[in-house]
Amino acid sequence: MTIDQIVFIFASAFDVYIISMFLKVLYEKKRISILWESVLLISYFIGSILLFFLVSIPIVNLIWSLSIFFILSYIYRSTLLKRVLNSLLILSVMVMVEMIVYFGILQINLKEIQASYDLEIIVIYVAVRVITLMVVRLFDKFKLVKKGEKLPIHLWLALVLIPLGSLVSGVLLFMFVQSQTSIIFSTLFMFFINAFVFFLYDRQQDIYVSMIDRQILIEQNTAYQTQLKIMDESMLNIRTVKHDMTNHFNTMQSLIDESKTDELKEYLLTTTSMLSQKEFHTGNTAIDSILNYKNEISKLEGITLDVSIDIPNKIGVSNFDISTILGNIIDNAIEAVKQTEQKYIQLSIKLDKGILYIVQSNHFDKEYEKKKKRSQRGLGLKNVSRIIDKYDGLIETETEASIFITRLMIYTNKEE
Repeated sequence: MTIDQIVFIFASAFDVYIISMFLKVLYEKKRISILWESVLLISYFIGSILLFFLVSIPIVNLIWSLSIFFILSYIYRSTLLKRVLNSLLILSVMVMVEMIVYFGILQINLKEIQASYDLEIIVIYVAVRVITLMVVRLFDKFKLVKKGEKLPIHLWLALVLIPLGSLVSGVLLFMFVQSQTSIIFSTLFMFFINAFVFFLYDRQQDIYVSMIDRQILIEQNTAYQTQLKIMDESMLNIRTVKHDMTNHFNTMQSLIDESKTDELKEYLLTTTSMLSQKEFHTGNTAIDSILNYKNEISKLEGITLDVSIDIPNKIGVSNFDISTILGNIIDNAIEAVKQTEQKYIQLSIKLDKGILYIVQSNHFDKEYEKKKKRSQRGLGLKNVSRIIDKYDGLIETETEASIFITRLMIYTNKEE
């Protein structure tokens, strides 16, 4: 067995690691046990080795790769269309990387280096795997960013510098070391160091994300305490009104009996004012409480909160979740509107065919929002996004001129 064949076997083993990482990025929930996952990945490794030694037809290799990627997708839960598209994506990435590496190696012209082995082939085997791993890791981080996670710049730099640095070091070593044993151990070390360093990288990222999660948890607890206080105050007000209602009626009846019309009018005005302090009466205690509470805060800031509501008493979303959602988006809107001349927030809440639609819009100051982004605030909206994910819903944000729009869609066919 030649040295390039040995290196290919090691590279194929590293392929198993790369493909398992790629599948983890593209899919979410597993549908089989770790044992069966291991059986499929080992079968992929053995099949690749057999194909390399027995068949050397490019089209056959492409068909095999596409087929095995599709089969491996059954490790995870997904739709048929997504399996096909992701299999094509994996194959496309690997082919593209291989082409880029091949034409890049040609520019170096490694064939001029005298060696007892095909140095060019070995470098291609190694470089393709290292760069493919880098691409997969970048896919993973962009997926996190899409979900709202923010990674510090040094983690992004590590994604590129670690594999490229190890690759350059490895190629230089290949060029100046003539021992075949040294080449084999260098290849193994390069694959190992990339896998191990990225393992440490993931642990550091997990620590960073955990810190963010702790901040969100603190905010959740604060929000929960606030919502409990709001609901307690609301229920206390309701009990107080019910308790005093009989006394009010008795007082008004006495004024009528004594024909004290002017005093009756004054008493009615006072009572009506007290009963109409709360502007929102949907029948849903949580929504009424948070809207009335935020409305009072808006008024103190000179902001008009215009709300359109079309919902029943029960909406299929927990009181805490809906309070957190509305509280956060209204808080963000109040903070944004305070920086503008247009002191106006528009909010629409509608339940239609089991889907709760929430649309909120407000004016904002672009320069202020840029500063806000730089200071890495906005944990509230991330918290909203996580709640929306729990209900398999959607959240979208967009800007039109100086207007910021948030659209939420929540499937409420879950138990409250």
